[in-house]
Amino acid sequence: MNSVHLHLMIVHIPIILVPLGAILLAIALLRKSDQLLKLTSTLFVASALFATAAFLTGESSEEVVEELPGVSEAQLEAHEESADAALALSLALGVLGLAGLAASRLPVTARSYLQIGMLLASLLTSGALAYAAQEGGKIRHPEAFSAVVGGDKGHEAEDDDD
Repeated sequence: MNSVHLHLMIVHIPIILVPLGAILLAIALLRKSDQLLKLTSTLFVASALFATAAFLTGESSEEVVEELPGVSEAQLEAHEESADAALALSLALGVLGLAGLAASRLPVTARSYLQIGMLLASLLTSGALAYAAQEGGKIRHPEAFSAVVGGDKGHEAEDDDD
């Protein structure tokens, strides 16, 4: 296993945890479930830790990938910039998650504002992570974007013999 493999394994974790946490947080708010609120707060803290790990493995991955044929410096830069924004939002969400874990000590009004802030931040962070993932996918997965840009040129149309 090299740094690229490690980066690719780690980077997918916050991409899954944050939207999952957003959905569970919405359910927790509707059901007024303190246990589910604690779970979502924990998911947001964990996702911030994994986002940090993804960031830390990103630079060494870039050094390996930039030497490969067909890899564009512009694609690497676009992914890096979007990943920086996603990391900042993930860290902010992680801080909100920590506050959510201590929310039982807050007044009810402050707790409600915190929970709504966590929900909004989780939705924004989900979008930023998805965008960073899309930019990362362009680096070595052009087949995923060929159908959007120029059609699926890799497959011939099948003839019907009716």
